[in-house]
Amino acid sequence: MAIGACLVGLVLVAGSAGGDRPATATATAYGVLFGAAVLLAVAMVLLWRDRGAWPLSIIAGLGFGGTSLAVRAVHVQPGRAFGLVDLLSQPPFYLVLVLWAIGMLSYTRSLRLGSLDRVTAVFQVTEVIVPGLVGIVLLDDTVRAGWQFPMALGLVLAALGVLVLARSPARPPLEPAPVP
Repeated sequence: MAIGACLVGLVLVAGSAGGDRPATATATAYGVLFGAAVLLAVAMVLLWRDRGAWPLSIIAGLGFGGTSLAVRAVHVQPGRAFGLVDLLSQPPFYLVLVLWAIGMLSYTRSLRLGSLDRVTAVFQVTEVIVPGLVGIVLLDDTVRAGWQFPMALGLVLAALGVLVLARSPARPPLEPAPVP
């Protein structure tokens, strides 16, 4: 039921997204993204040896979600060729690399510490919800007209589902059946 709540919540949140093209990222957005990258890297290092998988799942979700925000912050001039030098000269490019690495390392480690279903549920809900809210605040993303309540309901359902999954007792992995 908790996984179902996460799924329904994510569908409601995704369905509430507005279709407007967001404005160019501001200096504030860049500062928040760089600060988040530093904080996530420190948190990942501090949580690495911890025996709990869900905190690293949250870090992984925030890392990959931050990657999507950083990709959106890359600015391409309309009507102009965009080359490798243009890409390498933009700070969000480096944010993409750093946040992706944080997400990948944290997700891999959390899978070693916990079960696939709980780790993935916590990771996916965090990856969608937190960056979505940050996009609304920092990148002028919009909510579809009349969808504020479904979005709020989706946030609540997804968050409750993740809380239940994160706090549920660990199950031992299934033993493979012997090969005859």
